[in-house]
Amino acid sequence: MSWTAHNAAQQNQPERERRYRFGYDGLGRLTDATYAARSRPQDAYALETGAYDEKNMTYDANGNLLTVQRFTQASATAAVEQIDNLALNYGSAATQGNQLLSAYDNQQDPRALATAAPAPMRMMPMAA
Repeated sequence: MSWTAHNAAQQNQPERERRYRFGYDGLGRLTDATYAARSRPQDAYALETGAYDEKNMTYDANGNLLTVQRFTQASATAAVEQIDNLALNYGSAATQGNQLLSAYDNQQDPRALATAAPAPMRMMPMAA
C-alpha cells in the first residue's frame, strides 16, 4: 500500500511517497507491516525506513492477536525506537470465549497509548 503526503512536522518540505509492505503467515494472518518512504518515484524506499513498523505479531489457535511490537521515529535523523511491546490476554474458551481481558505493554514508553499505569502497563477493556 502506498500514498503521498507531507510530513506534518515539516510542511515546508516536498511530499513523500510512503509505503507499507505486509507479511502474512500460512493462515493469512498479518505478521508484520514494514514502513518506508521516498522523495521521488525514481528513488529507492530509503527514507524513514522502519519508522512506523509493526512486527512480531503472534496469534492463538482461535486467531486472537497475542503479541505485537510497534515502532516510531521522532525525527528524520533520530533512530527508530520501539514504543510498544504488547501482550494481549483472552479469556478461556469455556468462560469468556475470545473476549480480550487485558493488554500489557512491557515497553514503558511515554509515547505509547497510556502512561499513568504502573509497569507493566495494564489496560482493561471498557465495561459493557
